[in-house]
This record gives sequence, C-alpha cells and structure tokens, in this order.
Amino acid sequence: GMSDGLLDFPGDGVHYDMPEGTYHRIKALSKSTAEAALQSPAHWWAMMRRARPQKELESRIIGTALHVAVLEPERFDSLYVAAPKINKNSNKWKDWVAANSDRTLLDAEQIQHIFGMARSINRDPVAARLMTDAKTEVSIFWHDDATGVPCKARIDIVSPLPALADPKTCDDASDSGWRTQAAKMRYHCQEAHYRNGWWKLFGEDPAFFFMPVELKPPYGMRLVEHGHDTLMAGREWMARAAEAFLDVLGDGDNPKCYPSGVVQIDLPAWASR
Repeated sequence: GMSDGLLDFPGDGVHYDMPEGTYHRIKALSKSTAEAALQSPAHWWAMMRRARPQKELESRIIGTALHVAVLEPERFDSLYVAAPKINKNSNKWKDWVAANSDRTLLDAEQIQHIFGMARSINRDPVAARLMTDAKTEVSIFWHDDATGVPCKARIDIVSPLPALADPKTCDDASDSGWRTQAAKMRYHCQEAHYRNGWWKLFGEDPAFFFMPVELKPPYGMRLVEHGHDTLMAGREWMARAAEAFLDVLGDGDNPKCYPSGVVQIDLPAWASR
C-alpha cells in the first residue's frame, strides 16, 4: 500500500540515538518535506519514496564528520579515512576498500576542510561553549497544536545551556551571503519548526543559533540569530505546511496532485520589462 517502507510515528518524545535512516522513514511532517506537502499530497509521497539525492547525502556526511572533528576529535580516525591515490580499477584499491570497510571514505581535501572548519568553530568562544557537552543529531517528535498533525525534527546541536544550534556549511558567511542562502533554503522555517517542537515537549523556548561556516579557507564562521519578524514568517510558513499535511494524511492510496482543468497564469511584472 501507500506506506511502503515508511515507519509509524513513534509518539511524542526525544530520541538521542535514533539512526538517521530510521528517522527519515517516519511518517511525519518535517521541514525538509514541508515544501513537497505544500505542492501536493502526491509530491509529498513521491519525495518520501525517492532515494535521497547524492548531493544531500554528501553534505550530511560532511556535516556529521564536522561534528566529530569539533566534539570528539579523538574518534575521527576510527570513523573516517582519507582515500589514497590508487587507481580505482585496480585490485590494490579493492583490497584497500575491503580493509577499511568500517570507516567512511573521504578524500584528503575534504578532511583538510573539515578540520579547517572545526578550528574556526573551536576558536569562537561562544560557539565552543555551545558545543561543550552538547548532544548531536537529536530526533524529536510531537503533534502540532493547531492541526494535530505528527511532526518530526532532527536537531543538530542541543547544548545543555539550554540552547539549540545548527552549523550550516556555506560558501559565504557574510551578512549578505547568509541572507541569500537562508532565504533560499528557508532556514527560518526550520528554526520555527524546531522551536515549535521543543516548546511542545518541554515548555521552554531556548536560544537558537545558526552557525554558518565557510567550506573553504579562511573557513570564516559566524553565530546568527534571526529577528522576530523573520521567525514569525517562518512560523506562518510551517503553519501552512501543517494544514497541507492534513491533506497528505487524509488522502489514502490515491494522493491528489494539481487540480484538474485549465489554469490561467499571468507572469510577474518583471517579465514584461
């Protein structure tokens, strides 16, 4: 039926050690699937069934490796290994891969960048404090107040301060660079979603920081807090997504896509310049 490979909602609560693959298969509204839900129920189901794109998987691997480099550098070499420069078609390469099957393969340049970013984070006293004794990749589950739909989020950094933080790799961590990337990726909607869940579970509204860190030298990093209006816009967008998710849940085995019939569309004003 519809829920091929999807997992049932585990109930409200916090999971500190849930594998990422399990989290992603749970049937609930997340920030990363909200856009698809707003497009149509059919788009949400299609997204949940698709293999995750290679680029997204790679950026997750880098993000997780960055956590390790910052929080547990002594574990890094047991989890990650630089691929040697051996011909990939040779037996020597196959032997090397087999011998290192328990570690994640990165190239030497990626490892250099990961440690560069980790140094930037550790050099910043506030960032370093946020990362001290932090839990990472914390999965939270709750029901949305207004609609009752099941929701999920996977929070990058939960600091005992209490504060929530989310390192974001980027090309440009300047004010304008962050504005462009955050608006395009709707990071403020992600923040609103995380805050909603945390409030629902714990009745507290902790500080929330994004930590953009540049992927290349000089590995510039910032701590960013979003202003009130930005957060409100994020909350409104997530509220619309929750309404849309009601349709996803109610649609059974034949999810609706776009309405049928002809639609008349005018282009925005800039198109006539």
